[in-house]
Amino acid sequence: DDVAAQGRAVGALAAMVSRRGQRLRLDGNQCWSLEEAVAFVSAVGPDGVAGIEYIEEPLQDPAQLPQFGQQTGVKFALDESVEQDQWRPLLGDAHLAAVVVKPAVLGGLEAALAVQG
Repeated sequence: DDVAAQGRAVGALAAMVSRRGQRLRLDGNQCWSLEEAVAFVSAVGPDGVAGIEYIEEPLQDPAQLPQFGQQTGVKFALDESVEQDQWRPLLGDAHLAAVVVKPAVLGGLEAALAVQG
């Protein structure tokens, strides 16, 4: 299984950096279903999960991100959802680790600053 193989490879790397006191920030680019993302984290394994700070936008459906956090214990970050304006309902979620704001993508500095409003 491709997702499981990717998870095992990332898990080995994450466990290695964790032993050095570092953590990975991964970017899923909204490529997985909830089930695939959970399978990926399962394949990463507990030692690997300890080396992951968060996974940015792991899911195709951002509305399922709270379920991802609950099922895996892994924190998530938002990026594409900010551009798509699907992020505000997720702000209070305990598993939200970061919101990535890219002025160039949002239409400039003023538009990026308006995101906080």
